Amino acid sequence: MMDLMVFRENLYRFILCLSSSISNVAIYPSHHPYIDASIKETYAELSEILKGRGDIRFVLLKNVLISNGIPLMFKSASWNDFLDMLRKKEIGQITFCAGLPFDQLEQFIIKFTSDRKDQVFSTKFIKFAKIDLKDDSKEAEFIYPGTDELDAVLDLGMLEPNRMVKDFFQNIMLDGTFHMDNISEVVTFFLEQIQKRGSSLTMLASLKSVDEYTFTHAVNVCILTMSLAESLGFSGSHLRDIGTAAVLHDIGKTLISEEILLKKGPLDSDERAVMENHPLQGVRQLMKIKGLPKLALTVALEHHIKYDGSGYPHIKGPWQPNIVSQMISIADVFDALRTKRPYREAMPPDEVERILRLGSGVSFNPFLLEHFLEGIKNKALQSEHV
Repeated sequence: MMDLMVFRENLYRFILCLSSSISNVAIYPSHHPYIDASIKETYAELSEILKGRGDIRFVLLKNVLISNGIPLMFKSASWNDFLDMLRKKEIGQITFCAGLPFDQLEQFIIKFTSDRKDQVFSTKFIKFAKIDLKDDSKEAEFIYPGTDELDAVLDLGMLEPNRMVKDFFQNIMLDGTFHMDNISEVVTFFLEQIQKRGSSLTMLASLKSVDEYTFTHAVNVCILTMSLAESLGFSGSHLRDIGTAAVLHDIGKTLISEEILLKKGPLDSDERAVMENHPLQGVRQLMKIKGLPKLALTVALEHHIKYDGSGYPHIKGPWQPNIVSQMISIADVFDALRTKRPYREAMPPDEVERILRLGSGVSFNPFLLEHFLEGIKNKALQSEHV
């Protein structure tokens, strides 16, 4: 069963990478660094799938994409867009063969964006076909997953929102472009999953490499903060605004060099000054986005201001952060402590709780902190009994 789930997850990753690469080719000029990076990632995912296999075949049957007898069902706008692209090209089947050279995949992705149907044609390593179900009934004989397994398959939908957040942050780092629709879609998805699962802990993204920390952390803070906010009675548009503010709270860090962000030792005074300036840089970045909730700017500015008014940036006179900023600061520190960083290992749950409690009344709002910790413990217990 695990092998099947791993294989299915790899298939999802590849299709999402492929769809993203095709979209990037359509948006960016040729040889843009983001295009090159996304195609390389797509090639790496496909190479992983093809290990030990002669080929991998995808067949489009109505609204379901099937690979090697496995139905791939995915609730996502970009997934549907990919299926629409296949229909537009009148492609019912694609087969990728082992030994596929990188340049052939690159050319396939580039030609796929053309409006001409004849631009996409079979090669030695990538083969296309139109499917007539009446003549190819075998393709209709695929495995339908049971209810529990289907839920597990749909849970893989978490892959794409994480990728969308990654794409959002990488676009900002590369050329300063913003795609707010993606963030709105991500927040809505996370909210639906929180309400469906009842446990935010099972949704938290894992860090796979140190350079992924910024966007993985953004995903986790968003999930933790929305879960806390909902438990406190926030709902509707207010809850979505909170999620948007949470996922964008650290946007200012996209302007900080990796040498500082990934430094293993302590920061010197100059590096510390750069780091402590990221809230102001974040506000400047977010002011460029039309239609963004004002709460996002407030949170970007305040998320390192402590409950007692200390922290940074320093603001003259008495200042108490917005209640959403206070919630995000708790989720921010919680996720940071439980994650492995270049300068230390991930901390065990008991140590994370101990450190958070030491900050009660100084760094954190005591009521919000107790509510957060109680929620985390209850959800951890629920997860153990699932």
